[in-house]
Amino acid sequence: MGKKYCDMLSKIKADDVFKKDLIARMEEKQQAQTRRDNGRYLFMNRNRKRWPALVAAALAVLACTGAAMAALYIGFGAKEDGVQFSDNYPQYVEPVAGQTLEKLDLETGGDGIQVALESYLCDEGFLDLQFRVKISEEKLAAFRVGKAADWEEPLTYLSFNDPVVEENGVRSLRLGGANYTLNIDSQDIWLRGRTARSVEKVGAGEYVVQQMWFLGEDVLGGKDEFNISLKDVAVGLGEDCIPMEGGFDLTVSKAKAAAATVVIGMKDNAWSPRANVTKTVEKVSQTPLQTIFRIRSVYTDVSSEKMDIDSWNYLVYDGDGQARATYSARVAAEITYADGTVERLAEPGEYDFSRPSFEGATFVTEEIVATATINGPVTLRAYASEYAPDYRVTVAADYRIDLTAGTVEAEGMDTVIYDAGTGSMDDEFGVYFKMRYGQEVSEILGAGSPSELDG
Repeated sequence: MGKKYCDMLSKIKADDVFKKDLIARMEEKQQAQTRRDNGRYLFMNRNRKRWPALVAAALAVLACTGAAMAALYIGFGAKEDGVQFSDNYPQYVEPVAGQTLEKLDLETGGDGIQVALESYLCDEGFLDLQFRVKISEEKLAAFRVGKAADWEEPLTYLSFNDPVVEENGVRSLRLGGANYTLNIDSQDIWLRGRTARSVEKVGAGEYVVQQMWFLGEDVLGGKDEFNISLKDVAVGLGEDCIPMEGGFDLTVSKAKAAAATVVIGMKDNAWSPRANVTKTVEKVSQTPLQTIFRIRSVYTDVSSEKMDIDSWNYLVYDGDGQARATYSARVAAEITYADGTVERLAEPGEYDFSRPSFEGATFVTEEIVATATINGPVTLRAYASEYAPDYRVTVAADYRIDLTAGTVEAEGMDTVIYDAGTGSMDDEFGVYFKMRYGQEVSEILGAGSPSELDG
């Protein structure tokens, strides 16, 4: 890695593939525009005063590239990346037996790597698989040659459905272990922007990996039971990509959680934040594990020359005004052209339309917002991010929802809580950052006060 970036990037919880890619982007252009999976753009700038903004923007990408998440492993305590379950989730964890892959590497004395699928957790909104990875003492010793006695090569990823390629003797993955593809009932489903992962060290050479996919009705089509297949299994140890033989096949059921799920139909609550845009909180699902809000947005009179599609993140606030760890993602998007042709986008945040130019179209998006089970009056607060000319976060709207009455009141907002250009930072930005990404702002920006950010 570039030396001048190492200290700052070492604070970001991401694998080396992501960090190296970020450095490459920093070095290539003074202001390189990179499309994100949720439709935002990240603008890079060499100005030292803007490094805090750059890293804050980079952290925002982690929600889609495998940042940490709530864990099934009882020893965990962290619930990061905004994913959090209710306290009774262990009742819904289903054990998995007899699914273990092993690899022997005779070049280093018969050492081995073992990957076992241990359990799963599934309800209306997500599928979470728990794996355990064990690295033998021989393998650890081989990595330790020339390094400190207590050195242990880190497990950076556990990858599926992304074939390992080899070039000039170096193995690598196209997606860097992001796990965007999930095979459901023999069909490959592309789920970019809807995954989360944690890697937790639990012993010498032993790790528990949580891999999560947010699925929803748009993927499962109402099925309570389905089969998943994970092929092309690969383990990332430091910079080494190690392919495993075989794969995992599992029949998953969400029936147990579905039986205890209540769907709250929201009363007519269409809200228009501006002309030609209508947003509706369509329904709320109270599962025994999470409360999941679904938001539908309709944009009319859209053209290839005039597109203004919101890309918001959310926090859930309870009746006492306390922020809750929250996960949000756009899960579906489709465009209907003026001639009636409908095109569903494979990646909901990418606007790669089949027609190079069009006008008079209707664009529809669906989002989910999930938090640990909550009741009574709540507020969904929407946050908008801008990356040019400086990284800035603004409170965009409040949805005040009464889960008992099934009512929604929406209000547009326009309050800046962080502006990298001026260095101003509201206390709410620290709360937003912590609840969304599981880290304190000071851990990432390396500063204790807003004044230090611009120094």
